[in-house]
Amino acid sequence: MAVRDKLVARAAPFLVDSEVVQQAFRARVMVPGTKLAKATYVVIGTQRTVLILKTSNWSTSAPKTLVARVSRSEPMSLERKRGLWARLQLGDHHLQIGGRSSLAEAEQLVAAVS
Repeated sequence: MAVRDKLVARAAPFLVDSEVVQQAFRARVMVPGTKLAKATYVVIGTQRTVLILKTSNWSTSAPKTLVARVSRSEPMSLERKRGLWARLQLGDHHLQIGGRSSLAEAEQLVAAVS
């Protein structure tokens, strides 16, 4: 099973009945000045909302709690950094995204709103 498929399957309990997942990827909040993750998240984009789900640092594809449900109408931006890194802003939440597939999903998420 692909990582995206695992994220979608494991996020199902957090979705409202009629929501369909359009984007799914992992993100993190980094400890300033290091390459260590302070917290890891799964970001799920549906047709109406974006869910930010907290995971444990040891199992980064298994969401534990719902952190925020952000409306698609709230401000979103994706700022590319060096290499395969970007900073995603979803309302008041600032997340780091890394990796080719996660970046592609994040770009689709932001493009769908624009």
